[in-house]
Amino acid sequence: METTISVLSKNQLAQAYGIPLYTLSIWLKPFEEEIGKYRGRIYTPKQVAIIFSLLGKQ
Repeated sequence: METTISVLSKNQLAQAYGIPLYTLSIWLKPFEEEIGKYRGRIYTPKQVAIIFSLLGKQ
């Protein structure tokens, strides 16, 4: 069964990982170019998939 990945905000990602928003920003900083721009207060499903592949899925 395939999991559908939806759009997520930085706050939602931080909550999913159980970490403060500041910590998430530090974790994502080295991968900004690979992830792409954070626009409209959300990450696209493709960006979320990249983040999950880099940091592990929660």
